[in-house]
Amino acid sequence: MTTALLIVAVILAASACPATMWWNARRGRRGCLPGRAAGSEEAGELESMRREQAELTARIAELEQEGPAAAR
Repeated sequence: MTTALLIVAVILAASACPATMWWNARRGRRGCLPGRAAGSEEAGELESMRREQAELTARIAELEQEGPAAAR
């Protein structure tokens, strides 16, 4: 009996956010997750992330050339 109650409690807790998002979406509101920036802000953020990814890729290539001991 205790195990069944625990399982029900976990299922209810796990479905709280999706249920809130669904309910708010029906009412024309935002869900419980944070929203994203709109328009040009997203484009700027995307470009920034691409630059950062390129820098990280270059850094990874450098470390792979130096060998596994240098990566530590």
